[in-house]
Amino acid sequence: MGNSEPQTRITNLRERRSDSRLVPTFTILEGPEVGAFYAFDPGRRAHRLGRAADADIRVNDPSVSRVHAICIVASLEDRLTVRISDNGSTNGVLINGKKVETALISGDKVRLGDILLRFEWMAEEEVRYHSDVSERVRAAERDPLSGLLTRAFLKDRLTKLLAEVDRRGQPISCMLIDLDHFKSINDVHGHLVGDQVIARVSETLLNTLRETDSGVRYGGEELLAFMPGLELADALQVANRVSEAVREGSMYDLSPGLSVTASIGVAVRGPKEPWSAWVERADKALYRAKKDGRDRVVVAEEPAPQDAPEEALFLDTLPRNQSLGPITDDSLDGDGY
Repeated sequence: MGNSEPQTRITNLRERRSDSRLVPTFTILEGPEVGAFYAFDPGRRAHRLGRAADADIRVNDPSVSRVHAICIVASLEDRLTVRISDNGSTNGVLINGKKVETALISGDKVRLGDILLRFEWMAEEEVRYHSDVSERVRAAERDPLSGLLTRAFLKDRLTKLLAEVDRRGQPISCMLIDLDHFKSINDVHGHLVGDQVIARVSETLLNTLRETDSGVRYGGEELLAFMPGLELADALQVANRVSEAVREGSMYDLSPGLSVTASIGVAVRGPKEPWSAWVERADKALYRAKKDGRDRVVVAEEPAPQDAPEEALFLDTLPRNQSLGPITDDSLDGDGY
């Protein structure tokens, strides 16, 4: 009886060459997007690192300046080198813990604000592998229907965002958005149309927020946005813009007779206020908006005193919410809205 096991195919290793060109790369080791991978563009000599939307290597974090640093790829004898220099950033550039400007070598740790990156020269097949892994990780952070961040943001990244805001002494506002009569939309027009409504309103939200803001699908038809650096006046302007855009956005192509409105609760975080208590106040403002007739923006009550017991943050107080009037542009700072 013959052997049925398949035989090993013999490969000539001399004919299998690894990609010889090395590519400079960065991987985030510390920060909200740990594991994010960036490969340099081989056709570009200068690479801008920063949080700006048009940065060549974009690191979207509040501690990173819009164009934080510049990396220059140059030839030195028979090899390439990468030199990084500070571009007048707020928080500086450190290489292996020191403020120096030097050519980078594999394994160097580069700090931009609160973000720590590792520099590596990689073969092209390694770049392809790490790029694919990074894209899969980023895709998993997004809700596939809305394109917004998932609730994992609240656990994995919000705490770090609030710590950075506290360190800088900046305000931060949130708004909780709920689509009005959404159950009726599903019942009358169908769940497929309901899904498309969520997708469109989410797109409206993303188009209204700045690059440094974070939009989260909080649950069902509820959307949550965090806006670092914004006091109440500016946060209200953003909320009113979202409300107006949802109200005036055409949905007739989805289903005849379909119109959509949203109720929104807005809250500015109190000093050191736990995020759960902060969002709870926005949720109560949202409930008040529903109770007062829907299709409006309502301001949350002020937080309980800082020295009160933590459970007091969740207690009801006398209503002091206020509905907003017409939208004006006077208080906008022009930073992305």
